Amino acid sequence: MTTKIPVELSSTPGIVDGSNATAITIDSSENVGIGQTSPSSPNGATDFLHIGNSSSTFTSLVLEDNNNTWEIFQNNQLSIRDGTDTRLLIDTSGNVGIGTTSPAGPLDVVSNSSAVGIELRGRSADNIGQLSFESNDSGTTYSQLQSLSTELKVKTVANIPMSFHTNNTERMRIDSSGDVGIKTTNPLTTLHVEIDDSNDQLFIADSRAYNTSTLGGILGFGGKYNSSSNITTWAQIHGIKDNTTDGSFAGHLRFATRTTGALTERMRILSTGLIAIGTTVNTVAKMHIVESESRDCLRLTNTRNPASSAPYVATFGFNFQPNNGTSTFLACQDDLDGSPTSRLTILSNGGISNFQSNNSNLSDARLKTEIQDAPNALDIINNLKVRTFKYHDQTDEKIHTGLIAQETETVDLSLVNQDGWADKAPEGEEPYKSIYNTDLMFKMLKAIQEQQEQIEQLKTEIQTLKGE
Repeated sequence: MTTKIPVELSSTPGIVDGSNATAITIDSSENVGIGQTSPSSPNGATDFLHIGNSSSTFTSLVLEDNNNTWEIFQNNQLSIRDGTDTRLLIDTSGNVGIGTTSPAGPLDVVSNSSAVGIELRGRSADNIGQLSFESNDSGTTYSQLQSLSTELKVKTVANIPMSFHTNNTERMRIDSSGDVGIKTTNPLTTLHVEIDDSNDQLFIADSRAYNTSTLGGILGFGGKYNSSSNITTWAQIHGIKDNTTDGSFAGHLRFATRTTGALTERMRILSTGLIAIGTTVNTVAKMHIVESESRDCLRLTNTRNPASSAPYVATFGFNFQPNNGTSTFLACQDDLDGSPTSRLTILSNGGISNFQSNNSNLSDARLKTEIQDAPNALDIINNLKVRTFKYHDQTDEKIHTGLIAQETETVDLSLVNQDGWADKAPEGEEPYKSIYNTDLMFKMLKAIQEQQEQIEQLKTEIQTLKGE
């Protein structure tokens, strides 16, 4: 059955339906109204199509072929539907929903399959896709997500930090200068890690099998080594599993540095806590140092010299001839004049010298001031009480011979050191006292000289009495 729709010829041409009602109107401006006898535009546009329905709350436009039907549907909201399924919707707030009829924001995309939710395609490999975030008020771009053929850029354009959150809590931040903070919002250096529990601050793990040789994490330090800006490692800290035994937790730390060629291990902290320097094995001491070069094994320097800026130095060495009376095992030195001077030396044969090697005292007149004859010492020596005694902390029954400091100071205070050993005495008591043995030795020499003078005088008197 064919229905003919008459055309009304008037000042406003139109097409009427079978009931003689105007169905399509074409006004003098060539605007077309479907269901509207006075087509109009809310924005004053011309040459438009106006579809309306005065008897219903919705209006739709149906596009159909033999296989598919698409409908543009208006019912307070604008939607595009495939049959009965809404594919795109614009609500009264202007929010756009794709895959959802209740958009939660300006653009809400819901994927109902495993397909990509949003895909951005650029014109060329130089700019595959870009997502920018900017202020609607000022038009200022603050951050961007940009994909190139060579890299993916996540960046802030404005001078603002970038923060990363999990469970609605900030976990990491990159500030505007590029410093990274983990569990801190104010990184103080290139990488700033803070902890709020007993876990490791930084954990480096080797995921290879437990029985892999040199299994463990490596922390390397390096930089450019030539004008070509090539990068290499200067030093390493390597945490290594001790063995290939299943279930073993034992591990040690290796410290390596480079001069030329490959990195060389310099020190090791064993799983037992013992330290090995110049060797990888230590079963003999808390620290074991092996030196293969002609230099000291250990050198200690104290710069807290009240009399000079020159340091005091203690050096420890080793000689392959342990009975050598000229080779130094331990030397305590000062450097007051720029030339080290030995104050105490222990030789490799066990000999001890004070203030100079070769078992002698440095006694140059050029080092001394206010030189004068010593006072008489015979009475002092005669009044000293030589005692025998034992020490509280000795483990044997050895009887020692010597002086008691408290008794000695009543005879000659200059022989007693009252300033030392303060940290050894019981709390609240006066410091322990010691004897200046060197001074005592020379007072004894003076006493012998006095005694010899008396002997010579007596010899002279005896000769006189004999008439000689």
